[in-house]
Amino acid sequence: MAQTETDSPQTGRPGPDWVSIREATALIGVSPDHFYRQILPIVAEEHTTKRGGRRWVIGRAVVEAHMARIVERVSGEDSDPLLTGASGRGSPALERYRAEKALLARMEREEKEGELIPRDLIRRGFVVAAGLIRQAGEILQRDFGTAAADVLNRALDDAEREIDHSIGRESRRASGRDNQRGARRA
Repeated sequence: MAQTETDSPQTGRPGPDWVSIREATALIGVSPDHFYRQILPIVAEEHTTKRGGRRWVIGRAVVEAHMARIVERVSGEDSDPLLTGASGRGSPALERYRAEKALLARMEREEKEGELIPRDLIRRGFVVAAGLIRQAGEILQRDFGTAAADVLNRALDDAEREIDHSIGRESRRASGRDNQRGARRA
């Protein structure tokens, strides 16, 4: 291909498929501000570069990103550009971010389905039940002595520790790490 004025070494254009930001905004008919906020974040990193003091992007990638935004707007989706990046892959931090977003979405779904119960709700239920059993322990103490109430109180303390341990173990198993938000129903 013959070198054109825009492909000259003085402009720094990386190749024939590359366009400047000004050319990209003219190509898809958006403002530079809109381009930087809405389009550039979802253009794959390998489709952008800096050369000759200017930023360059592959024209096809810009059009694809712009079309993705239009489809998103028309379909009513409110997606996160980091989750829908054009490259489909990213840094380890981006992958952790995507995994966390997926975990939060799963937890919200499980909570709606009744599979996830907030820990404070479980704790409140346990405290009420333990209070009832401790009242029974007072009756046992009065009728059968302190030793009977001590056995019951130790069993309650052991049960509380086991519940705390089981909830933590179950939530870590479910999420792959310690989960402070909720516990799975048995």
